[in-house]
Amino acid sequence: TSHTLITWYFFATGAATMIAAVATLSAVGLNRWQSHAPVMMLIPIAYLVAAKFYGEQASAKPLLWVAHTAAGVMLISSLASAFEAFSDGSDNQTLHLSLALFFAEASVFYGLATWFRRQPWCIYMSSFMASAAFWQVLAWFALGTQAYILVFAVIGLGMLLAYRLSLLEQTAAAPLAEALFQSANAVLSLSFISSVLYGLSRIASEEMSGGGEGVIHWEFAGFCLVMLGISALAILITQHPAGRRWYVVTTVGQAVVLLLAVHKLIDLNPWQQMELLAVMIGILLLGIGHYGWYREQDQQS
Repeated sequence: TSHTLITWYFFATGAATMIAAVATLSAVGLNRWQSHAPVMMLIPIAYLVAAKFYGEQASAKPLLWVAHTAAGVMLISSLASAFEAFSDGSDNQTLHLSLALFFAEASVFYGLATWFRRQPWCIYMSSFMASAAFWQVLAWFALGTQAYILVFAVIGLGMLLAYRLSLLEQTAAAPLAEALFQSANAVLSLSFISSVLYGLSRIASEEMSGGGEGVIHWEFAGFCLVMLGISALAILITQHPAGRRWYVVTTVGQAVVLLLAVHKLIDLNPWQQMELLAVMIGILLLGIGHYGWYREQDQQS
């Protein structure tokens, strides 16, 4: 049929455009894939915008399919090339910047797809690509694991707050609010689990080194305290019972890691350590008890 023929024409044109772009970039001296990726990602964005201009015409869907196919090819190729470059010891600083720009463009692509077509799965991809872009920027600055976890936690908390304030529901993107909520939970959960595992690994390293290498510092305790505060804020922000229960669990986990870190940092005799640990556990239980009292409302227990 004519519609099928038009679809094939669009796909052939898209493939030819991408091949021509690669050849042009190679001709001007950009022979590495990390140099190609940020420029090539503009092609799917252009096709997506073109599909928007076609509106409800028959050509809009083929253009949209070409845009998503080209974006998928770019993602697979870029990840494979990045893995190869990291493996052979290439210039990681340049690679981090190129990947940060590429993932930012990919986030824009899926954000536009969400805006244009109201496709909920695109907001997940946009959130994931934005997180990957932040990750590459942090890797370029060499800020370390704590910065990675903290940035993801802040991003997830911001997304959860946007959902709580119904910012999307006040716009035409209201159907995507649930997708935003799920994305926020995924990012926050990833950061909290990573924080607990990272903290436990640091404490275990301190145990094995006998404290001689100074694996645990007050800076680490401050990081644990900030993550504990973010987890507690997540309890207050979310209104879903299952989400609250999960964030209570993550808050307890963060508190345990903080207590262990402080226990390692303070040089006390065994009785003093036991007293300090008992006080901290009592404060934690008191906080949990007050939370339970708040949840009971007019009931008594």
